[in-house]
Amino acid sequence: MSLASVRQNGRTPCYKSKLTPKVMTAISLAATGMSWSDAASKVNMTSEALRKWRKHPDTQPFLERVVTENLLCAKHTAISHSKRAVEVLVEIMEDKTARPTICSIKFCMCVIG
Repeated sequence: MSLASVRQNGRTPCYKSKLTPKVMTAISLAATGMSWSDAASKVNMTSEALRKWRKHPDTQPFLERVVTENLLCAKHTAISHSKRAVEVLVEIMEDKTARPTICSIKFCMCVIG
């Protein structure tokens, strides 16, 4: 018996198996801005175990796909709410009794251009 097989303890190295749903969930949480250690603990993994999975050849493409999907969702959410945001800003700008704040003025300037 070789030292490598004893060290393996009968387990397949993570880079030779597929990403598990638990690992994909943790990676997705990390992609949303959660720290890797918090993402790992959220799915009952150790941060060390998740770090090992970060080296898996499928992790980077999966992570990029999740980030791309998150950006598309954010873009669609912003687009779907933009009409209402402009309507509210116009109401604020047209309201003679409203006191303009720096924030609302800067926001209006950004929207109007």
